[in-house]
Amino acid sequence: MFCICLLTLSSATYACSLVLLSVVVLFHYIFFCKCSFKEKSFSNGDVYIGNFKGELCHGNGKYTWSDGTIYEGDWVDGKMTGKGIMKWVSGNVFDGCWLNGVKHGYGVCRYVNGDVYSGNWEKGKMDGKGIMNLANGDVFDGCWSNGYGVYRFVNGNVYTGIWEKGKIDGKGIMNWANGAVFDGCWSNGLGNGYGVCRYANGGVYNGNWKKRKRDGNGIMNWTNGDVFNGRWSNGRRHGSAGVYRYANGDVYIGNWNEGKRDGKGILNRANGDVFVGCWSNGLRNGSGVYSFANGDVYFGNFKSNLFHGHGKFTWSNGTIYEGDWVDGEMTGNRLMIPSLLWRFLKRIKSIIIGSLIFNIASCKLFHL
Repeated sequence: MFCICLLTLSSATYACSLVLLSVVVLFHYIFFCKCSFKEKSFSNGDVYIGNFKGELCHGNGKYTWSDGTIYEGDWVDGKMTGKGIMKWVSGNVFDGCWLNGVKHGYGVCRYVNGDVYSGNWEKGKMDGKGIMNLANGDVFDGCWSNGYGVYRFVNGNVYTGIWEKGKIDGKGIMNWANGAVFDGCWSNGLGNGYGVCRYANGGVYNGNWKKRKRDGNGIMNWTNGDVFNGRWSNGRRHGSAGVYRYANGDVYIGNWNEGKRDGKGILNRANGDVFVGCWSNGLRNGSGVYSFANGDVYFGNFKSNLFHGHGKFTWSNGTIYEGDWVDGEMTGNRLMIPSLLWRFLKRIKSIIIGSLIFNIASCKLFHL
């Protein structure tokens, strides 16, 4: 019985020895026969020192190009694949993953200008999550080439939002170092579309933008209490039906041109005065009617906010002046009707009209 057990144990040991020997032979064949280590110089001046599989670089090796560029790392079937370091003659250095001869996967690239990128690569380009530390102090942490990311400028500005093709594009928030904040839509690196900007001085604009300027419909609230609700163009109030409510209680409703009242508009003053008429360059210019809170009314032409040209002024007591005006003063040809005379003429007018009506009625009765 003992002999049988000893024979069985010896057979098992022999079998294990054969398996181990086979593995050693296979390993030797792969790494010493199929993947031989040698140096090879190419006709163009390139030199490779490392493992081969047949005539192809395979395994670990160092390849030096004729221009001085050096790659040292893994190879598969003649192409850089796996972990490796590339040093260009320009001074740029990449340490990371390769696939079929191009950067692919995680890697760190140190540029000669001082920039450093750490992150993912795809087909030789930065793609996926990564951090770029620029030599000027700016830092970007986010997605490449498109997607969400945070860019911290060396001057203290911070942008958080969407990027496309290396530019701010889509929804995002810019926090400026001076305290201003823009939250809205971007296109090609500039504010475009709807957005809200809170300025460092406390002002707030809520509306449309074009190339980083207020453009389209929007509401601006100034810190002094003024509020404008209307259309904008190239950063200025522009267009029809804009309403400006001043902090002092005045309200202007009408046309605007390049930030100034221009065209037809109505100004309601806090003191009760009302002007309805034409404006130019922010001033009353052209025809209009100015009604004073005390009942006086001027109807005529204006120039630079003053009565100028032909106009009629009616005082609240009934006195009327109709004639020429120059820089707010009555001058030239004119007709002045005192209030007593005006009341008398009005009375005579009513009597005459009444008499005419009576006569007409009498004629009709007589005819009948």
